[in-house]
Amino acid sequence: AALRADLGLDRPIWAQFAGRPWCFFVTGGDLTVRPFPLTFWRWYPSWPRRVGAVIAGAWQRRAIRRATELWIQPFAPVQDAADRLSVPAERRSLCYFPLVVDPDVFDQGRPTADDSWAEGLVSGADFVVFHPSRILMDRSRRQVRAGQWKGNDVLVRGFAALVESSTVNRPQLLLPVAEESRELASARELVQTLGIEDYVNFVEPPMGRTFHRDQMVALYRVADVVADEFGVGWF
Repeated sequence: AALRADLGLDRPIWAQFAGRPWCFFVTGGDLTVRPFPLTFWRWYPSWPRRVGAVIAGAWQRRAIRRATELWIQPFAPVQDAADRLSVPAERRSLCYFPLVVDPDVFDQGRPTADDSWAEGLVSGADFVVFHPSRILMDRSRRQVRAGQWKGNDVLVRGFAALVESSTVNRPQLLLPVAEESRELASARELVQTLGIEDYVNFVEPPMGRTFHRDQMVALYRVADVVADEFGVGWF
């Protein structure tokens, strides 16, 4: 599945062969990362994945340059990527669709089957901080350029200060983990260095490689505070 994704088999690469006008709705890494596989070489853990990324990147660049219009946000990393791919300004639309959110799923009166799982994670905690962002602490120029720096270490250090302050008795930080990475290893090391292992929960998906929607909603529900990003992210 990972190799299939790297090859771009479920991405808009094929739209360029439609024979009719089409628009590319940009969501982030599909413009800032995918077309530049050599820049993000280290992101791919094996040679088959790297080869797949190079192939997909070439087709992605070709497709982006042939799109009738790009629907992108006025956000520096995506604009920079469009510049690098020589997409003219007249083919960039800033009419970006808002993200669709159903607020009813967060209603405490409508519990899901995953609520008991999430509540078990924070059993005994009296103040819960949920950090849903991916762990991307590398502040190198490459990462910042692509909008792939989220400043997670700012939150971890701030949470450590909260623990040390004794403002609350049993604080807990929830960090969802989809897959292991160098960045995640750095986060684990930082947590250990700060001596807050007992207060940080690296939450793994209960089933499968990723969290499904109801599981994420359950994590939002049990949190007292949702802390999102502290870097160059757009959320």
